[in-house]
Amino acid sequence: MSKRIEYDKSDSWSRWSIGITSSSEGNHSTFYLALGRHSWYIKVPPIVKPKEKWVDLSKQDWATVNLDGSKGYTDRIKRDYGITISDEYIHVHYGIQPGNWTSGDPKNSDHTKLFEIPWRMTRRVRYSFYRPDGTLFTNVYDIGKRSRGCDFDAIREAETAVPKSKFKFKDYDGIDNLATCYLNEMEWKYGLGLWKWIGYFRNPIICRSLNIEFEKETGRGKSDWKGGTMGTSTDIKIGQSALSAFTKYGTEEINGKYHGVVNRGFTDIMEVYEL
Repeated sequence: MSKRIEYDKSDSWSRWSIGITSSSEGNHSTFYLALGRHSWYIKVPPIVKPKEKWVDLSKQDWATVNLDGSKGYTDRIKRDYGITISDEYIHVHYGIQPGNWTSGDPKNSDHTKLFEIPWRMTRRVRYSFYRPDGTLFTNVYDIGKRSRGCDFDAIREAETAVPKSKFKFKDYDGIDNLATCYLNEMEWKYGLGLWKWIGYFRNPIICRSLNIEFEKETGRGKSDWKGGTMGTSTDIKIGQSALSAFTKYGTEEINGKYHGVVNRGFTDIMEVYEL
């Protein structure tokens, strides 16, 4: 017999929520409460029941026939009523939750409204590009309330013009490849609209990364249907050189879905200097 009260603690996710949801079978409802990393789930009588929808498979040859002679099944769509606060949004749940949302069919989409928490939202204010030696090449300042308000044309121009590093290397299977890289850094500040003043009292978020484009596909998936990697980026420390960052990326262990824990296996890494 399953427990009436279940408890869970997350080491990586924090939220604040309260509400009640239906079970997939419809024989009980679940009251939930989350306080930070701690969550409780309590089974209660079926106050909230799932939406039942008959899925007709009578025209499908592969479908099996039920005992009553019909072909199909009853799909039970979860209903959820409650409030969840996580990251930058308040989620208000007020009905069925099929797990998707489309503007063309709101009636059969997730019944959830999202409301921004303006003092927790961030906006990108700077996009900087650096030369291979770490000196500043140019800044692109964003004037929009978040990243979609930035000057994409200016960013593309800077991406093209910034001096780049080139590294020859052998992939894990010994195939020669060439990586073209550049350093960039982005800065976000807290607060939107009337809450922008929050950004003067909270430390900004600053991330520096090495952008990498490969001449050929690389990675364990390049030899099968999954395909290899042609471009990526990796976070680096401020002051770290492009060569050091690329070497760390190419020789670190990764946990792949299909290959398990493996080393990227880049060897013979050598910087190429163009005349």
